Amino acid sequence: MDVYCSGDEELSLDQHNTDNSDPLADTNKAHGAGVNGLVFSSDNERIISLGLDEKIRMWDMYTGRNTLVNYGSLWRNRFQWYMEATTSGPDVWPPLLYVPSDDQQVLVYELNTGRLLRRLKGAYGRVTCVEKRAGLQEIYSGSMDCEILVWEPAEDNSLSMEDEHPSEEDAWSASDEDPE
Repeated sequence: MDVYCSGDEELSLDQHNTDNSDPLADTNKAHGAGVNGLVFSSDNERIISLGLDEKIRMWDMYTGRNTLVNYGSLWRNRFQWYMEATTSGPDVWPPLLYVPSDDQQVLVYELNTGRLLRRLKGAYGRVTCVEKRAGLQEIYSGSMDCEILVWEPAEDNSLSMEDEHPSEEDAWSASDEDPE
């Protein structure tokens, strides 16, 4: 993936972090398959790419280098349509990444570590987009089942994925009108 900077400068995002003298070389690839989603961090210092190779990568926008954060292998992205992820606002620490997934859920990661914090389940179709509401800790997800779900943190969101029993619900809840 090439990023064009001001003037004649060009920045090539290479998944292997190699220094190649030719920024347009075939070996400079951000992903092993097409890229169908991009989102900037709230500080605009990083960009996160979503690939059809089912990899999530985070890039340093000053150097163009892959940060090599491992987001694991649970995310699903098999359709070439655009996927819209989002990051938490500057008032949330640690920063979070919300990623729609083909398997009817939104995955919530710690942005800087790649640690999976939550799986937001409730959609009956492929989740295609996620957006935050500025100033509030609300997340909206849209899916192929023609529904928009509203997610907000539970009053006690101190549990981590390791603390939850697999049969228990996640610590986020959809609006009161959602089917269970």
